[in-house]
Parts: sequence; structure tokens; C-alpha cells
Amino acid sequence: MRATHSPPASLLGMPISKVLHPECREAVMRRVQEALQSGTPLPLIEEKFLRLDGTPIDVEVAATPLSSHGEQMMQVIVHDITRRKRQEEYLRLASERLEQAYNATLEGWSRALELREQETAGHSQRVVEMTLQLAQKLGIQEEDLLDIRWGALLHDIGKMGVPDNILLKPGPLNEDEWVIMRQHPIYSHEMLKNIPYLSEALEIPYLHHERWNGSGYPLGLAGEEIPLAARTFAVVDVYDALSSNRPYRPAWPEKEVRHYLHANAGALFDPQVVETFLSLPM
Repeated sequence: MRATHSPPASLLGMPISKVLHPECREAVMRRVQEALQSGTPLPLIEEKFLRLDGTPIDVEVAATPLSSHGEQMMQVIVHDITRRKRQEEYLRLASERLEQAYNATLEGWSRALELREQETAGHSQRVVEMTLQLAQKLGIQEEDLLDIRWGALLHDIGKMGVPDNILLKPGPLNEDEWVIMRQHPIYSHEMLKNIPYLSEALEIPYLHHERWNGSGYPLGLAGEEIPLAARTFAVVDVYDALSSNRPYRPAWPEKEVRHYLHANAGALFDPQVVETFLSLPM
């Protein structure tokens, strides 16, 4: 059943308190009183009002104090924004569904790599969780966390371009094989650079092997030339790699991994990032 709209004439002269929704009534009345006392107009705000039949309605309100024959009054102009709010909610839900679809796609790519590189099963999800925790502790802005999540998920996607005889070799790589393996950040860049929604996330797949002292690859960046997201992820990635079993070596004990990170802070890794990481509960 359609709600009955209140005819404008029926609202004339009605106290504003009668049409305010209970959840915002106290706050609105307080602002009205402050505006009357100061003589300052209320800024345009969104509130919930009630129609005469009691159904809630989203409105935009402008209020201006007036004086007539020595009596203080408040002129209130109310604009129905129900349609706009519905459109905003539709867009919010559409954006949420699109983000979920992106996440599912990227997680699928990540799992595909793990299926190929069996010894690292679970690595991507572990580093995503740790990287987000570390990023928040470092004070990275909330709006940047999604790009960091996507970058961490795809950090080794370029290994899809590395031949099996190198990627799956059950022992240490020789010098020539390392030359090929070190191309995987470049492969990541080539794979992802033309995907607009991954433009910011690309910092991690492309630059997480750069090192604080400039000894990393593929660009040989040093210090704060390396984006913070990549410096943050580098610490997490090395921690998880050393803490996991590999065909050519067993996992290191936790104490040795932490000692390695501490010893290389300021050399291979951003010292502030290492300090913050080592302070996290594990």
C-alpha cells in the first residue's frame, strides 16, 4: 500500500517537533534552539521526518531564524530526498557487489598460482591478513587498504610467466635461473598495468622485491623511493617465506626469522616497518 503524502496546507503552522522522527528529535530541537539564540541559520542537513500518517521520510532541511513583531521564529524549508536516498543505496549496493566480484576474481587468480606452486599453498591469504594488520598499525589510510589487499593477493602473479623447470625446481636456483625468476615483477607489471582498478594495487606486485639499500629488483629503488605499500609488504612476505617449508629447506624457527628481520632493518627493509611488524601479536 502506498503511503499517503501529507498535503502542504496540513503542515502549515505545525511545530517542527511534531514531524521529527523520534531518533533525531532531541538533536534537531537542540540545534534549532542554538540557532534561535545565536540568530545563525542552520546549515543544510539530512534528517528523518514523519508524515502525518506516521511513516518515516528522508528529508533535507534548511532553517533560518526570523523575527516578527519582536517574536523569534524559525523558518524551516524541507525537501523530500526519498528518491535520491534510494538511488544512493542502489549505487552503494551495486558498488559493493562489484567489489565482491573483483575480490572473487583476484582470489581466483591467486589460488590458480598456488595450485601451480604447491609448496606455497595458503601463502597469499596469510600475507594479505598480516599486511592489512601491519598497514593499519602504520597508520595507512583506510581508503588505501583495499588497494593493499588486492596488491598482496596478486603479489606473485607474475610467476605465471616463469617456466615450470625454474618455478618448481626442488633445489636452489643457479645464477641464470635467478635472472629469469627476477623477471616476475616485470611480468606482473605487464599483466596488470592496463587494468584501471588495479593501478594503485600494482605497487606491491611490481616493487615488493625492492630493498631499502637499493640492492633489490627490478628498478633498484632505495629508501623512500620505494612506495610504502611495497615496503610494508616486503617485510611480511619475507617473514612468511622464511617461516614456511620449502622443497630446498625447512621452515626457520620463529626466533631466527624475527632476528633476521631485525638484523636487516635499515639494510634490506624499512626500519620503521620492521619495528612495527615485530611489535604485532603473532
